[in-house]
Amino acid sequence: MHNFRAQNFGLALLFTMIATMSVAALPVNRRQITTSTDSPSFTAAGGLTASTTAAAAAESGGVAAGNFTPTKPADWPTATQAGPTPTSTVASASDQYLEELSKAIDNSGNSQFTKIHTGDMTYYSQGLGACGDVYDDNSFTAAVSHLMFDSWPGGDISAQNRNPICGPFVPGRQALNSAGLMVSVIKSSIAGFAEIGGDGLINCVGTTAAQCHVPMTATVTHGGKSIQVQIVDRCAACAEDDIDLTPAAFAALADTSLGRTDVMWQFNAW
Repeated sequence: MHNFRAQNFGLALLFTMIATMSVAALPVNRRQITTSTDSPSFTAAGGLTASTTAAAAAESGGVAAGNFTPTKPADWPTATQAGPTPTSTVASASDQYLEELSKAIDNSGNSQFTKIHTGDMTYYSQGLGACGDVYDDNSFTAAVSHLMFDSWPGGDISAQNRNPICGPFVPGRQALNSAGLMVSVIKSSIAGFAEIGGDGLINCVGTTAAQCHVPMTATVTHGGKSIQVQIVDRCAACAEDDIDLTPAAFAALADTSLGRTDVMWQFNAW
């Protein structure tokens, strides 16, 4: 009995030593117990957050989904002004009809232009927009936030239709003649015109028959689909990165019954 108990005790001690050695030899899985500071965060619904999605879009070269490729407007000017703001805003002897304003603006240094915006998209009824042009609900046009519109380089809140965010003016011009009548002074193959007033400032007529700008465009993406819209208006209720679409543009991306949903968008550089 004594020898049997001693053998049992020896076996128990041996098993205990082996178990202890095995536990000590197991490597710790530090990845499971360490909080990563660079892992992507997720929304409650399980998708990537807006900031992570925007970063991924930037890395891939833009916001367009799938094979979507934005199209350069046929009327987009071939010449670009020097600098981020209009080089001339009042008619002068050297630029009697402000033809310089029919050139594009160099927005390469404007972070609002180059960044990828993540916010909400909504829709509204179109008409005469802040840029001075008239569109209907079937157009693929949009309004940006008042925060962006009002702070755009070269913009003037008291003269919204002269804000560079509206895009370059069409080449056509009307101006006052010696009799005080507004007459055509520059004709163009592009429909529409802008007016040069007696004060030397340029303005839009604000009718469907007189297109005033060649609008900048943006690619808008939601739910794996992308569209291209023209930026033509100012949204007074939008947060800085929101975009307000026409009903037709919204419906191309989501059910209009939503009213508001997440979006990612970016200006197109031509």
